[in-house]
Amino acid sequence: MQVHLLLPEAELLRDSRHIGRLVLIVCLGAVVLSVPLLLLLFRNQFLKPVQRLNRALASMGQHQQLIQVPIQHEDEIGELSRSFNRMSLALQESNKQIRTLAFQDSLTGLANRRMFIKMVRREIERSQKHQQQFALLFMDLDNFKQINDTHGHPVGDQLLARVANIIQGNLRADDGLSRPIVSDNPSGLARFGGDEFTLLLRNMESALDVASVAKRLLSALAQPIELKGISCYAGSSIGIALYPHDGTSVEELIKHADLAMYQAKTSGKGNYQFFSKSLATQSLQQARLVQRLHHAVENQAFELFYQPIIDNHSRDLVAVEALVRWTDTELGVVSPGQFIPLAEKNGMIEAIGNWVLEEAARQLQTWKSAALPSIKVAVNISSIQLQQPGFTRRVMALLARYQLAPQDLYLELTETGLIQGQEQVMENLYELHRRGTRIALDDFGTGYSSLSYLQNLPIDILKIDRSFIINLQESNNGLILSAIITMAHSLGMQVVAEGVEDQSHLDFLTAEGCDLLQGYLFGRPSPANDITARLTNQHPGTFRPSPA
Repeated sequence: MQVHLLLPEAELLRDSRHIGRLVLIVCLGAVVLSVPLLLLLFRNQFLKPVQRLNRALASMGQHQQLIQVPIQHEDEIGELSRSFNRMSLALQESNKQIRTLAFQDSLTGLANRRMFIKMVRREIERSQKHQQQFALLFMDLDNFKQINDTHGHPVGDQLLARVANIIQGNLRADDGLSRPIVSDNPSGLARFGGDEFTLLLRNMESALDVASVAKRLLSALAQPIELKGISCYAGSSIGIALYPHDGTSVEELIKHADLAMYQAKTSGKGNYQFFSKSLATQSLQQARLVQRLHHAVENQAFELFYQPIIDNHSRDLVAVEALVRWTDTELGVVSPGQFIPLAEKNGMIEAIGNWVLEEAARQLQTWKSAALPSIKVAVNISSIQLQQPGFTRRVMALLARYQLAPQDLYLELTETGLIQGQEQVMENLYELHRRGTRIALDDFGTGYSSLSYLQNLPIDILKIDRSFIINLQESNNGLILSAIITMAHSLGMQVVAEGVEDQSHLDFLTAEGCDLLQGYLFGRPSPANDITARLTNQHPGTFRPSPA
């Protein structure tokens, strides 16, 4: 049996609308409640970690040393945080390396020039605030170049590292060392460049305190330094500038300490010198001299004088030494002892040396063309010229241009230049010797070489330094001269005695068999015209003493 219920249509529609509204309200409520929850979840799970990473990146951009973010989830954000932390660690290590390269000397571990300048600037600010003074010491090794050239760069590098340790080992807590900018630099010591070291001493009671430290350092550096079985005598000269007396800026203090150091070297090395206003005056004068020397080189404003060299057996004029002279329109006569070292230091010696060679060859060709008695010309050359690969070729081309034989010219090189000579120097000397140009060793006896050292070198002529002749009566100079002449002859060398000024010198050298004589007894350096007149009037076997 089936039962059928009949409901009015209107009532059904009303109930369905009511149910729909309930469903709608429930859905809207669910949406209203879920959106904030989703936003909160999004913020905690994604937005906050991203904000932390953003803040960390901003902090890293402000040069903070190390930034690390917490890792709270094992998801993509967590992996991004790990990558950021690894990057931060790597950047910290890179920054340390960059800072080390920027402010630390890699060879000695000391502060470098840039760091030292920062240290001086900070010390000036501190001293201004507290009305205090400090000292800046500028140290330069006296014999580093010779050691480096003789034994090679590896030994030179080891020497610099040892010197740094020696200086640090001789600084005391009560020396008033400048506080460092970084903790790994325990003093105000720096390697300023090359073989130069700088040091800051603060709170010095007086200049005597600074001098005490300088003396202690000089004494320590005067001792031999053993390197691979080699005893190296580095030595040092120290210049000192005091703040604020000698300068109130970084540039002034460093410049003045540097000037004082060069004055210490000029005074004989191995000592210290305080800066003074007279040094500043000398510096200005030297700068003016360098300026005028540049002008002279550009305009070839030099002149050659020639000093006679006499054969001791025939008493004839057989050679002359070409000596460069300079008379400036503003400075007047400038001594070679002044401008030659400046030319070497400022890179002008090669140009001057080339001019001397050219002028000497031209003058010799003029004498030959005049059918005067044949003589040779001696020309001084520097080791800087001999370091040029094409030097031999240029000399040969010069001789060919003036129709001269290689034997017409002989080149003089100092003892120091020979000992410090590089491989290229030796190559040029051997090639010149092979082609017939004679090589003379000048000023023998003033350096450290010995005849045994010279026996295998291409030396034809030995020139004994004038100091031995002038002081002939002193000590054992006579015995030393006799031995030098005898040994030089046994090695096949001719001997020239410089500084022959009176008859007693001549008599002694004649008795000892010296080959060639040079000195005021036979003539002072004079212009080419004087030599021309002398050659024109020369009679065999005679010589004319120079006028008093």
